[in-house]
Amino acid sequence: MYLYQIAAAIIDVDNLKRAIWLIIFGMIIALVFIYFTKVVNGALVRALMENGVYSPESAKTLDELGFDKKANILKMYKRSAALGRIVGTVEEEADESAHFYIREEETARAAKQYGTNGNELMLTILGAVALIIVGILAQTIL
Repeated sequence: MYLYQIAAAIIDVDNLKRAIWLIIFGMIIALVFIYFTKVVNGALVRALMENGVYSPESAKTLDELGFDKKANILKMYKRSAALGRIVGTVEEEADESAHFYIREEETARAAKQYGTNGNELMLTILGAVALIIVGILAQTIL
């Protein structure tokens, strides 16, 4: 009976170790997703902020903002509800000739959510490394 209890305890520790690594893996995926959202999806918002486009009167097209791959930007704009709340279009339908602007009431949110200080990639990598170190430490403790 005593050996059965030891075996059950070992199995539980192994499951706990696996669970820790799964959680860490999920957190790393979340870090990469946040990085992608901020840097890639935020390209339109940053271009609008750099050009001071905060009203329908000052709205600019993707060509005027310097985007070569307009189809990718349009696809991101149409798929992202968060981006759609921050960025508006003068026209009803967003297409390659649409004029984009940052909604005036969303300027602070745009800067906070999509603004960049150039350290995003480094912070993402450091966060992933820190999570891996926590996983290794947890494995040695268990």
